[in-house]
Formats: sequence, structure tokens, C-alpha cells
Amino acid sequence: MQIERIGDATLYCGDCSDVMDSFPDCFAVDSVVADPPYGVDLGPSSGHDRYLGFSDNRDYIESCVVPAIKKCISISSAMVVTPGNKNAWAYPEPDDIGGWYNSAGVGCGPWGFILNHLILFYGKDPHARKKGWMASSVEALNDSVAYEKAMGHPCPKPEKFTKWMVGKVSLEGQIVLDPFMGSGTTGVACANLGRKFIGIELEQKYFDIACERIEAAYAQGRLFA
Repeated sequence: MQIERIGDATLYCGDCSDVMDSFPDCFAVDSVVADPPYGVDLGPSSGHDRYLGFSDNRDYIESCVVPAIKKCISISSAMVVTPGNKNAWAYPEPDDIGGWYNSAGVGCGPWGFILNHLILFYGKDPHARKKGWMASSVEALNDSVAYEKAMGHPCPKPEKFTKWMVGKVSLEGQIVLDPFMGSGTTGVACANLGRKFIGIELEQKYFDIACERIEAAYAQGRLFA
């Protein structure tokens, strides 16, 4: 298991279940932002085999991803998950459901282009009934993901949308965990918003990219400070 510490971020390269099992029994984080695989059967014909080291189907979601999500729920006070609409019902029953509406359309389902993506919430909203209480759904925020696409990541999340999720589920100074870190967008958002970050990524290639991006985010923050 490789561990890198950059600013207020601690990054692990390894299977998220194994990494979380290595944490002390009393370990806890304030919140979790999770963008797990969607279980949409991506394979060689899609061109995504260069990234996926597993069979991206519902069986994988139920046997590997859902147990990791349950572990995250048990060690956090608040959690947001983007489950992908197809297998959203495979996940534990959420405390609330929101949505990310993208009028440009992202992906296509059996009934047409997908404009609204489900967001699952667990635990308690840290902003509830306080100044700054935020809506549970959001529109657009689909800024460029060109950098991540250039690196070959199959399903990057826009930085603006990820920043919204981090801001929704956590407060400044709190610890945010991302068990499916990918190319590190959540870690970049945490660096920009003043959150501490723990990220876990299975694939070495994307772990290395995440380290580079998060280090650059902290360097930029120090420059502006």
C-alpha cells in the first residue's frame, strides 16, 4: 500500500476496502464524497478497458462497491454518493435523494439521453437549518473535464460539480474521505475549500495523477495566500 501526504491530504493507493480495514477501530471522518463505478458493463468495445481492472457490472457493484459504501456510512456523519441511475437501487436506502441536472445530456439510457443524475445522501446535512443551507439538487456546473479526459479517465466529474458536493456535505476544516478518488478532483476541491482530505484509489496511474493535481492545488493556494 502506497501512502502520500500532501498538505492536508493523505492519499492511499490500494483497494478501498483493504485500506479502510487497516484504519483503527475508532477511526472516523466528518463526511464522505463518493463517485463509485456505475455498473454499466463497460468493456473493451467501449474503449474503457485501458482503465478498468474489473468487470463493471451490477455483480461488482453489489459484491465490492456496496460493502465499501456501507463501511463509509458507518465511519462518517454525512455522505454524498453519485451512484449512476442504472444501479442506484443496489445501494443502501438513503436518508434523502437529490439530483444533478445537466441539460447537455451525459450518457444515454434505454429511454433516451440522461439529463438528471441521482444523488444519494446519508446522515445529517451539516448546513441544515443554519445560515447557508443549500438545496439538495443542482443544475449545470458542467465545466470542462478536458484534463481528466486527456489522461484517459473513463468517467471524470466536473470540478464545479465536485466542489458543490464537497461544500454540501462538509464544513470548513472538516475531514472529507473519497474512497474512489480517481484522478483526484475531490482532493482538489478540498484543497480549494479548506477541507482536510483522505483519498483512496486502486489504479496506480490515476493515483499518480491525483497526487500531481492535489499538489498543484496546494501550491496555487499557497501562492494566492
